Amino acid sequence: MQVKILIRLGGQGVDQEIIVERLLMLKNTQATTNKEFYTVLFVQTNDTPTGDLVVKSLKIKNPEKITPHDWGNVWIYDGLVYITGYIKKGEFKEKSVKIPRSYKGCKQYAETKVENRMWYIKEVHSLTDILPKNCDIFVP
Repeated sequence: MQVKILIRLGGQGVDQEIIVERLLMLKNTQATTNKEFYTVLFVQTNDTPTGDLVVKSLKIKNPEKITPHDWGNVWIYDGLVYITGYIKKGEFKEKSVKIPRSYKGCKQYAETKVENRMWYIKEVHSLTDILPKNCDIFVP
């Protein structure tokens, strides 16, 4: 009996709508999504695959390979979230700095896998601009 693996893809469509699709696959098979993704933001499985999972795009020439070593979950319990400020999407698109694919100066990764954009935290707008006047903006 072949083991089936459930793969859940999530991302955005061309109009930035949220898209989530589930695929049930057998080992060494291919599957095509029914929905058209503009970006894929996450890939989840019901179990860690024993082989590589390759995600291909008709528009992007280089497929992304996810090896068994690449899988893992990050679980955070009772964590604190610090929202340091905000920036409007249009302003971010206009003023942010492009980080090219395969950039090697990233602290988190040996190199970036896709093109990214960067904005300095010190340049975001203060939350006091958008929160009510009587709102506490700091954790007590």
